[in-house]
Formats: sequence, structure tokens, C-alpha cells
Amino acid sequence: MVEHTNTPKYSYYIVWSPGDREFAASFLELPGLSGMAATIPEAIEQLHEALTCWLEVAREKGLELPPPIQKDASVPLVVIDRSHVRQGHLITDTSVVLPAGLRTMETNLNAVTSLGNKDVLTDQSA
Repeated sequence: MVEHTNTPKYSYYIVWSPGDREFAASFLELPGLSGMAATIPEAIEQLHEALTCWLEVAREKGLELPPPIQKDASVPLVVIDRSHVRQGHLITDTSVVLPAGLRTMETNLNAVTSLGNKDVLTDQSA
């Protein structure tokens, strides 16, 4: 499992890839990185493995890291493109979305805001 404590809280974009028959996870701030897997948590873990490698190279080369879209957020923004489903929410509880290493005890992320074909999971702890 990838250690998440020293990584920026970037925002996730999740989409189903019909051709691959897997979920693809990417960061809004770093769209060139991605992870693919059969489940959303596994895709996010794959994405974090790619991020760990990218951060190591970026630091070695002195590249500036892009700042997270959400400033001072306690949890990352998660956008789920559900255009491949016709009805209902794809995900209604982030306990099944975020890998255990990204969840916090004090965070309540059960709210899903529907924006067209996308669900946005937002921090409801405030």
C-alpha cells in the first residue's frame, strides 16, 4: 500500500473506461497521471503509486509542484463521471471510494452533489 501522508491533497477525477472495462482515476491538477483498476479504491491506489514516482522525479529535477485546487481542505475533492450509467448515483459513500489510507476519522463525506453526469463528493464536516 502507498503511504499518503506526505502527498498533496489533489482532487480526483474518476471515470469508467468501457474499452478497458476498468475505472480510471486521475488528478485534476495533474491530468497526465492515471491509475486503472477494477474498483475505484484500487484505481486511486494505482494513481498514488504513479504520483509517488512523479513526485520523486519532480523533486530531483527541482520542478514546482502544482498546488491543490482546494486550499486548506481536510479531504480531497472527488469527481465521479457517471455518464456510463443512466440512473442514480454511482457512489453514495466515500468509505467505498477512498482507500483506507486517505480516509480520516473526523471526516464525514456521505454527501453527493449531482452535477449533470458527474457526482461531486464534498467535505461535509464543516
